[in-house]
Amino acid sequence: MTEVDEAFRRAVIEAADAAVDGVLATSPDDVDTGHVGLYRATMQRIKLLVAAYLADGGRHTGDTALVARAVPHAKALAGMQAASGLFVGGDNIESPPDTAFAINDVCDTLELIRRAAAPALAPVELLLGAIADAAVPAMVAGGVHTPNHRWSSPRHLRGCTGAARTPPCALGPSDGSPRASTSRATGCTRSAARSTRCSCRTRRSP
Repeated sequence: MTEVDEAFRRAVIEAADAAVDGVLATSPDDVDTGHVGLYRATMQRIKLLVAAYLADGGRHTGDTALVARAVPHAKALAGMQAASGLFVGGDNIESPPDTAFAINDVCDTLELIRRAAAPALAPVELLLGAIADAAVPAMVAGGVHTPNHRWSSPRHLRGCTGAARTPPCALGPSDGSPRASTSRATGCTRSAARSTRCSCRTRRSP
């Protein structure tokens, strides 16, 4: 069994509790986007609320107020998702790799919820599961346009297929190779293995 640094664990939980205090003190519509944009900031807030709800020994552990706040945020996040499954907002509209940053947090949060088997979080799980499912086709077909996206999209393809309830065989290569994140829908042939830029807009495959 891996030894746990209890002091570090407690420090993380205390920091999360303090962050939740700030969230609960503000309006649900007041989301500090920082430099990441509204949909990523919204998902980060949902992830924080779920993690603090599930934390062992935190001040907010099991506090249903966190679930009550997470649900409207999840609904708002769904409203930011276009018909393509990609998010609208920020500098890059309907961008597969930019969407992947948020979807990775979606899938991390789904993993937390499902491992904990917490019935109170079922509404959040339902909403996030639908968001993840809707994003899969665009994640499979999407290209990249900056070097840091080389890990964002493949991480979604490899780590989120279970959370999104999508058969791995539907995602093409299972080895994380760049082919899995090359755009078929737009005809874009730039792959995650190259540091070239892609400005195509992704749409669903036929």
